[in-house]
Amino acid sequence: MIVDLWQLSRISDFNFNNTKTSNEETTVTVDANYSTPIITFDNSGKVIEVRTATPGEKFTVDYLEKGSRADKVASYIGQLGGDQAIYRIKGTNNWLYSMGVTPASKVTAHNYDLENYSLVKFPKAADLYNGNGVSLNAKMKNGGK
Repeated sequence: MIVDLWQLSRISDFNFNNTKTSNEETTVTVDANYSTPIITFDNSGKVIEVRTATPGEKFTVDYLEKGSRADKVASYIGQLGGDQAIYRIKGTNNWLYSMGVTPASKVTAHNYDLENYSLVKFPKAADLYNGNGVSLNAKMKNGGK
């Protein structure tokens, strides 16, 4: 079963031991033809350069994002006109512009401006609670039954 987390704010996690998560990740290699900065965003969404990646340097990435934040990075770098997207470096809040790296495998692109909810698949039955921690007297069953 899939649940919209905007409607459901708390989930009992006591029965989710050993639950596997599906993370998309790949390795990207910095292209020698581009000066590819590693960037982050401040609290107001402004692009901040952390450092410049070295050509041939490899990173494990776990998210590919399109939308206004990717457009800000393209504008900051001055490389508009392509398929603006940014890869998140796994385990950090740092990002790489997609046009400056070559991925080892494809990662699904997400549009930051259009995605306003998260979906969760429950592999086991789970108790449900509202935002105040009060039981909803409902149980998500394995397989959505």
